Amino acid sequence: MRHRQQDERFPTTGFTGSPGPDPERTLVLAIVGPYDRRALAAARYALSIASGPARALHVATDGDAAHHLGLRWMELGWADPAAGQLPLDVVEPRGPVAVTVAEAVRAHVASGYEQVTAVVAEMCFGGLGRHLFHDHTAGSIAASLSGLPGVTTLIVPVGPRS
Repeated sequence: MRHRQQDERFPTTGFTGSPGPDPERTLVLAIVGPYDRRALAAARYALSIASGPARALHVATDGDAAHHLGLRWMELGWADPAAGQLPLDVVEPRGPVAVTVAEAVRAHVASGYEQVTAVVAEMCFGGLGRHLFHDHTAGSIAASLSGLPGVTTLIVPVGPRS
């Protein structure tokens, strides 16, 4: 196999970069609502990017929906952190969902995580469906987390047929 040689016009600088945060102190947190395509998309994406601990967070605004989500989560086998899965934390709302999520994320940062990446899925519709079926929760969560030190929010778009 032939390797490309260093072009003399572009000498290397010797910069190796910083090592970055400790993976064990970097949390990926999937923010999930009811069990639907958005929850699955956020969970799968969170698992795909996690190099250290990963969890899911659900704000229980509806007890029946939270119960159903927890049952499906266990059926999928995602509740076991020892197996590299995504344990589900269910919290009671303390105001709007976005405020409750921000409080939970702040608590994770205060517990010693250097970096928290919040993954939120959002349904993407075109035309009239955008106004009828879009409640803007993902945008509200992202806004509530913006500016928090050590926190990054990723919004995963989910189409109607994904």
